[in-house]
Amino acid sequence: MRHIIVVTDKKKEEAPALHRHLNFQYPHHRVTFRTSDAPLQDELASQSESAWPQLILLDECDNAEIDQLLKLKELKADPELRRIPVLMLTAAATQKQLSVY
Repeated sequence: MRHIIVVTDKKKEEAPALHRHLNFQYPHHRVTFRTSDAPLQDELASQSESAWPQLILLDECDNAEIDQLLKLKELKADPELRRIPVLMLTAAATQKQLSVY
């Protein structure tokens, strides 16, 4: 079964819309939610390439943009892991940005 990893500070229960959407769009994929503090790069490097996910979604939330950018840099610095597609999502906004609307 194909695999998608969602790296987020939200739990699956806290992101039902994202989980529903991914399950609808990718019915033959296993969708796994992971916290952003989990050592993803080490885990992937210890697995065989056939066990790697077909996509990694990095969800920027709670001003974790810098942490997620570092994760992306680390993944793309590895000559093997860089082949895994990574998509960064964000819906974060500062209070100042929100007050404009």
